[in-house]
Amino acid sequence: MSKVVTEQSWGSRVGGAFKGILIGLLLIVVGIGGLFWNEGRTIKRTKALQEAASVLVETTPDSVDPNNEGKLLYLTGDAVTEETLTDPYFNISTKALKLYRKVEIYQWVENVTTSTERGSGGSETTTTNYSYSKEWQEGLIDSSSFHDPGHDNPTSAPVDSCSFTASSITLGAFTLSPSLIDLIPADQDFVPQTTSAQKASPTSDEVKKSDPNTVDATDDDQENGELVPAETTGEYGEAIASSKLEEETSTPAQEASNSSTDGFVPVGSGFYKGNPLSAQIGDIRVTFSYTPTPTTVSVISQQTGDTFTPYTAKTGKVELLETGTVSAEDMFASAQFANKTTAWLIRLGGFLAIMIGFNLILAPLSVLVDIIPFAGRIVGTGTSIISFCLALCISLITIAIGWIAYRPILAITLIVIAAVAILFPLFKKKSQ
Repeated sequence: MSKVVTEQSWGSRVGGAFKGILIGLLLIVVGIGGLFWNEGRTIKRTKALQEAASVLVETTPDSVDPNNEGKLLYLTGDAVTEETLTDPYFNISTKALKLYRKVEIYQWVENVTTSTERGSGGSETTTTNYSYSKEWQEGLIDSSSFHDPGHDNPTSAPVDSCSFTASSITLGAFTLSPSLIDLIPADQDFVPQTTSAQKASPTSDEVKKSDPNTVDATDDDQENGELVPAETTGEYGEAIASSKLEEETSTPAQEASNSSTDGFVPVGSGFYKGNPLSAQIGDIRVTFSYTPTPTTVSVISQQTGDTFTPYTAKTGKVELLETGTVSAEDMFASAQFANKTTAWLIRLGGFLAIMIGFNLILAPLSVLVDIIPFAGRIVGTGTSIISFCLALCISLITIAIGWIAYRPILAITLIVIAAVAILFPLFKKKSQ
């Protein structure tokens, strides 16, 4: 951990504050543009989902009905494939809709904290603290830009995260389109059954001593095939194989494949390169997740022959898929909720961008008077309140303009609130 203290003179601060005006103007423009675009996007998505719900046809996947050609269908059933997915690096395979390999590397992470103190004559002292922690991260972290030397991360990895997907997945008499297959999650954990090499790796008991959160898998976890599902996870993010699994012997082919993975050995629910009992920088752990076949899915999409294409509404395309048996009403409700959540997150981001922009534009006022003790803080508090009120009213007006053609009552309400936000500081000042 190191600390860097820098001092900035009053004149330098004034110059920097005036330079920040341009950045502030840019943030305001970006915030307003983002808010306006977001309202249009939200309206279009809402209308598209409402139109889709009004023309939906519920059917079964047992057969392809020519009368439903070009119609938006809701159907639920088992998604099935006959393909075997293989991870060529680790030579493990299973029949599945999807197989995902997650690769994490033990690396240094730089943490930066800053604090600022005002000095006499308008100067400002900034203290920056740099600390470093060791964490598991998916993807390499560039340590060349770290402030302190001696925290070097690896610059390459022998294997990366990767996903494998079956090219042909059927739903009854239908074949799922690539766009629907993309919506299927690979969210079930698996343990590779490469047990010969596992004998040479730490046993389950040893790993549990180093990670008390781990729990042995039961015999029920072992399935026919080369992967078994994981029931529990520990600190490593993977489950620990049962002792019975460790005692089994693998075939010669398995032993050969295990010895060709560049130093990786089976540990827990995946593979490990390094010492899992004492992780060091550069250690790599690999875990797997998959989507089994069959998996029940619920689909809302347009019938095109014996497959599907997204339904094109007047204001956008609609295509939904959820795992399990989910009613059409719940699927549309979930899609509307996701749309609203996205809308509010973008609104918050737009509001913050506008408020920060006004803060930067008004910053020279507080810096100029900061040469007088406490004056800068008082003016700074005032400019922050003004920035908040301006950002609030501009955001509400922008949102209102975006919604005025679709929800006039809501738009008028927002305009009234914005007007109150503008007039309130004026009335308060007048009463004082």
